[in-house]
Amino acid sequence: MSICSYFLPPDRALRDPRPAGKSCHQITKAGPRARITVMMIRNARLSCIILLTFPSLLLAQANNERKTVQAKGVLNAVARDVIQVVNEEGEQWFVKVDPKSKNVFQGSADVRFLRPGMLVEFRSSFDKKGKAQSAVRTLKVFSRREDTKLGLKPVSGGAAASGLFTSSGEEEDKKKKTQQPAALPFVVVGLIQKIKDNKLTVVAGSVHVHVELADKVQIAFSFTDFRYARKGDSVVVSGWAYPDRANYVVARSLTITAAKRLGADDEKSKKKASQVPDLNSLDDF
Repeated sequence: MSICSYFLPPDRALRDPRPAGKSCHQITKAGPRARITVMMIRNARLSCIILLTFPSLLLAQANNERKTVQAKGVLNAVARDVIQVVNEEGEQWFVKVDPKSKNVFQGSADVRFLRPGMLVEFRSSFDKKGKAQSAVRTLKVFSRREDTKLGLKPVSGGAAASGLFTSSGEEEDKKKKTQQPAALPFVVVGLIQKIKDNKLTVVAGSVHVHVELADKVQIAFSFTDFRYARKGDSVVVSGWAYPDRANYVVARSLTITAAKRLGADDEKSKKKASQVPDLNSLDDF
């Protein structure tokens, strides 16, 4: 009996629609019944693989045997919530990324990496009308967290931001000119609205801030996801694994550091997660 008829019910195995002498993979235009047969065979094969793979994993879970894993390596591939890592000994590891774990993707970036909608933080001094007094030399791009608040926060010793970016009458301005400093330092946290020719517009709460980036601005990033991660980035993982499946690790904390500045190659930076090989099947997790 052929492999095709083996996985079919008895009443259908007798009516194998394959042309004589044709293999399962050669049936491409034999009609819908033949295509259904091939699909059933593929599903049966997948079921066999799962049945052969899961017993050892389930047995280890039943015994509740876990060992702590701490390792370093380089990123080789990304697929959904699993990454493939080559450790210092040259071994291939599969690391499952738990959303509840501490995940960080960090590094430096070029100004060409910046895009509208990104969350940024920087420090600058502003006059009473909200005009920046100098170019921004350092800037941080990061993922938003529950405690992230958009707006302007006065640097220690500075005045409150309540009157900033508002215009008073000329007479009133003259009276206050001698009472207020020429510029006040603030930490700005907001979303990029527009960037062009190193000129940045950021929406910080209800305030629109316009600043200019210095020619050699230093841009650092810290994300909680790995969409921009690339093959060759360094990886540090701390987690656990079952003794008989030591190369399958569930991460408690995972830090990936970019090997190169993001945005230095503008075309590659737009590819995001497609920059590394894709892992099509990781059913062991």
